[in-house]
Amino acid sequence: MMSRLLHKEVCRYCEKNINFGHVMTECESCKTVIHRRCFKKSSFEIINNKHYCSYCKVNIEVIYNPFEVLCQSNSENSDRPYDSEIGDCFEDLNKISCILNNCSRHNSISDFNNSMKTISVKNENFSLFFQNVDGNKTNFDSFAVNVHRLQHKFSVIGLAETNTVPENKNLFNLDGYTSYYQDINPTKFKGTGVALYIHDSFKAERDNDLCKTTDDFESVFVTAMMGNKRIKIGVTYNPPS
Repeated sequence: MMSRLLHKEVCRYCEKNINFGHVMTECESCKTVIHRRCFKKSSFEIINNKHYCSYCKVNIEVIYNPFEVLCQSNSENSDRPYDSEIGDCFEDLNKISCILNNCSRHNSISDFNNSMKTISVKNENFSLFFQNVDGNKTNFDSFAVNVHRLQHKFSVIGLAETNTVPENKNLFNLDGYTSYYQDINPTKFKGTGVALYIHDSFKAERDNDLCKTTDDFESVFVTAMMGNKRIKIGVTYNPPS
């Protein structure tokens, strides 16, 4: 957090007063402050788009959330330039951002399974799992074993870097799922190919208009029925150059 100080504080880094009007940076956790100009030299760090001092940052879990900055920059309280294109879908981005911020890290399959015991999962709950499989030929079998060990049947499983053409999708089955594979980039030996596995409890159809393969973008989408609603489900991937 950065603000303009209305009373004197002492900068933790240079140990000089932070005078009236000086821009300061404040630790999100303990509220320790430093001069904004001292930030690069100090041990302060930006984690999850927030500032933390050297003492507090060791206890902060890094959360993957590329949408939070976009949402902050388009909020009413932001002093950043407003992006009208983002504003049109701000509500959806904000929902995604909130979901990512509430995610928990699981360091093992047993850790995940233990956490699932504390969650009330209903049949109508919708869940997703994504994995960069880094080549079906090499890694799919171990991936399938790990998915089987998870004590939860995900609604959708998305894969990237399958390196697998759609004609070979039946070589890589997951029990209880129907697979949808997109064409790989023919100019690449690896690092290409996306796929979706939709649980058999959903009726789904491939959406060819949204399935693309280019040098910079790959996607596979389906339209599925969730109750009485039609929803779009997909994987998009920016492959390495």
